[in-house]
Amino acid sequence: MEIRGDVIFEDVVIVPLQKMIKKRAAALLARAFVEDSEVITIIRKPRRVRQRILQSHYSILISSFLRYNASACVLAGGELVGVMLVCAPGEEPIGVKELARFFLRMLLQLNPGSFRRGWVSAQDDEHHRPCEPHYYLSTLGIEPKRQGNGIGSVLLKYLIERADKENTAIYLSSTNPKALPLYERFGFNTISITSPLGVPNHHMVRNGIK
Repeated sequence: MEIRGDVIFEDVVIVPLQKMIKKRAAALLARAFVEDSEVITIIRKPRRVRQRILQSHYSILISSFLRYNASACVLAGGELVGVMLVCAPGEEPIGVKELARFFLRMLLQLNPGSFRRGWVSAQDDEHHRPCEPHYYLSTLGIEPKRQGNGIGSVLLKYLIERADKENTAIYLSSTNPKALPLYERFGFNTISITSPLGVPNHHMVRNGIK
C-alpha cells in the first residue's frame, strides 16, 4: 500500500502516523533513544536488552497516538527517518486500555527498580505540563544515521505551523542537551529544569502567537 503525504523537498515527505508503519516507527524510536541518559538510568540493562524493551514500550505508545492526527512521520526516499508523537489540546497521551497493557508488559519486562524509576520520570513530565491548553510533544525521534540532516526541523515546523494557526502553545521535555539548541531556535523556552533521576530534564514551552 502506498503511503501518501506532503512533499517537503526532493524525496522528503511528511505523512500522518499510521498503523501500517507502527512496527517501523517503534523500532526507529528505540534506536533513537537507546543511548539517552535517562533511559540508561531507568533501564539498567545491556544495550541490546534496553533496545528491545524500548521497542516494546514505543509499540504500545504509538498504538495510543494513532488516534491523534497531530502526530507525524518523515520518509526520505521511502525510508522512515523521523517520528513525532503529539497530543492536541484536550487529548491524553495514553488511553486506559493502552495504559493497562503498558503496565502489564512493563511489569513483565522490568525489575521493580526500573519500573519505579520509569514511573517517577513519567510523573515528573506530567506535573510540569502547562495549565492552559497546549500541544504536548511527547516524543520526537530521528533515525540515528540521519540525525543532523534537518529531519527534526521538518517535524517541528509541521507542528508549529499547526499550533500557530490556533494560537496554541506547545510543551515538551528533553533530557538530551544536544537537542536544546534546536528547540530554542524554534522559539521554545525552558520553564523549569528538574532531575528526579539525576539527569537534567528541561521542561520547555513555545507560546502561541499573540
